[in-house]
Amino acid sequence: MWLKFLTFELASLETLIEPKQEMLPGDVIVGVASEDLQRLFTLWTSSERGFDELTLKIKYGEVESEKEADHIRELAWKKHMLSGIFWTCVKDEFKLWGVQGIGIRKGFNIVTSTIQPVNDIGRFFQQFFEGG
Repeated sequence: MWLKFLTFELASLETLIEPKQEMLPGDVIVGVASEDLQRLFTLWTSSERGFDELTLKIKYGEVESEKEADHIRELAWKKHMLSGIFWTCVKDEFKLWGVQGIGIRKGFNIVTSTIQPVNDIGRFFQQFFEGG
């Protein structure tokens, strides 16, 4: 069951992956992510890397079987779920329900942004990369 595996993976992480995004104009730090959030971020980020590698296989027609295609679909779904779990936990831990423009920056700083995107594509990327 994935939930048991997820719990094991979170507990066994030895190295954390820190966010690479620097602070942006309009960012306001609301706090530093707890160790649990840092572990979730690391697991989510590593799942994205693995998925990106498999996506290249699809792009270049290197998927060899239906079983491999199913594995890629499974990873895509789990990556999406990890993102949702991470941002839900961030909103819960920092009481940011209803707040738009939440992000994570270097040093595991959780931020809200006072600068909101001015068009639909900007809003899409903000939601995709910053969780709201």
